Amino acid sequence: MSEKYDFKIFNNALKKEFLLNQIFELEVQLFGLHVREVPDGHPEYVDWKYAFDECYKQLMLLRSKYEELGGDYDIQEIRNVINNS
Repeated sequence: MSEKYDFKIFNNALKKEFLLNQIFELEVQLFGLHVREVPDGHPEYVDWKYAFDECYKQLMLLRSKYEELGGDYDIQEIRNVINNS
């Protein structure tokens, strides 16, 4: 269900900042999964692969929402997110 809501305070700049924070967190999580990659055939591979795929899918969704709002990956905006993390 996708309800419409008229945001009065949470403007596009704040939405983009929020999404960049979420994107950053997911990229950190995805990197962690990548570093701890489980080899195919390992008993934990299926769980690892599921976690990796779900994280990636969520990341792509947030990126598309961010870009729909006109967000780009300007280094200054990214620094603001990283410095506040």
